[in-house]
Amino acid sequence: MLDFTIIQLWLEQNVMNILIKLSMVAVIWIIARIFTKKFDKIIVKNFWPLFKKLGVTRRRFNLVDDIADMCVYIIAITLTLYVLELTSIIYTALTAAGVIGIVIGFAVKEIASNMISGILIKLNQPFIEGDSISIDEKYKGTVTRVSLYYTSIVDYEGVVTNLPNSLVISKPLSNYSHQKERLINFSITVSKDADIDKALEILKEIANSMECALIDRGIDAFVNDIKEYMVVLTLRFWVGAEDFSKAKKEVIKSVATLFKKNKIELAIPMRKNV
Repeated sequence: MLDFTIIQLWLEQNVMNILIKLSMVAVIWIIARIFTKKFDKIIVKNFWPLFKKLGVTRRRFNLVDDIADMCVYIIAITLTLYVLELTSIIYTALTAAGVIGIVIGFAVKEIASNMISGILIKLNQPFIEGDSISIDEKYKGTVTRVSLYYTSIVDYEGVVTNLPNSLVISKPLSNYSHQKERLINFSITVSKDADIDKALEILKEIANSMECALIDRGIDAFVNDIKEYMVVLTLRFWVGAEDFSKAKKEVIKSVATLFKKNKIELAIPMRKNV
């Protein structure tokens, strides 16, 4: 049976030592927390104006702050293990149990992969907060946060998705906000018996009537393809990136209204009985 007398005796002899060590650990983390907050202010106050003059963006400058915080916490963890005299125990356990080492290795690998990917994202800036992006054609929305570990995007239904940075950096990425201008490329099929010239004229009028259209970039309406029972018409013009979604919806609505008003017949797929 377990001898509680021995345990009680051990606690009486070591309780003061345990309390001292726990107090030291608490002090270490309090100092680490205070230091990271103060260090943030010191860096911003003393170095940001200089880096700004050198053309460094604020988001890249903030990367220095993130790395500094990470270093402080690594030091705090190391000191905690040393104070609690756990360094030798952990080393012995990892040496004796190779399986544990492998498991921890995989966990650390995943964390390190996300952190390194986060650093690369902050340095290269393929996107920033507020950009509209698409990742691997599966995740689409607006970037709300870019941290060292994950990237948060909110889709057009308001759902927030947190993606590991290692996934973000390894998948095809489209940034719809990177350029200041975007091309409206709208196609519609009309009947082969429709008035093609009139339809093209209407498409050009729609683009010219839109306030967001960049007229100086040109407006192009043309026959894109001819098939057995239909003609494909295409309208192309440029708008500001921020107006793209609204402009595309307006084009669809205007085409539906004006084609109906001018009796431009849309193509109806023909069924063949075999």
